[in-house]
Amino acid sequence: TVDVLHVANDPVNMRGAMFPIDEKGEPFKLDVRVDAGRVFMPAEVPLFYRNPLAGDYQDYIGGQYHAMEIFDFIMDEKTLLDAKTTNARSSVAWVRLAQWLPWMKMGSRDGMLVFNATGQMISGIDALPAVIKTEIANNYPEYNAPPPVDDTRPNETSWTYFKKQVEKKAAAR
Repeated sequence: TVDVLHVANDPVNMRGAMFPIDEKGEPFKLDVRVDAGRVFMPAEVPLFYRNPLAGDYQDYIGGQYHAMEIFDFIMDEKTLLDAKTTNARSSVAWVRLAQWLPWMKMGSRDGMLVFNATGQMISGIDALPAVIKTEIANNYPEYNAPPPVDDTRPNETSWTYFKKQVEKKAAAR
């Protein structure tokens, strides 16, 4: 029996220039496919980093976190290219293949997790389902507003968030 810990990665910040120029000052080029008035943008994000729960000798016995996230964004071409648009009416499919989350206490047992989700851009927090708005209000009020565009905090991962929660619990004892 274990306590479930929600994945609450805040922030997940994107680094690097987005629009209208790239990090070299060149015009930003988006790798997309346009077909029948829709824009398709795939993105594979391999995650590979030192596990924040690893000890001093993990490099010798394995202490790297490895996962793969796959995003597929679909947008309306006409809306996306309209300079006056504030909403490209995008939708997303997201898949993550990853090892067990630390709160599961599964260690190095065989197996993995598969996350599979779809979503779409909405007009704001009020458009979320009531169950999600209630969860945010009760447990994650920082999600009521997006972070500032110049947010420089390092990314929070499921593993760093877990570590902070375990340390917080230990300190409270």
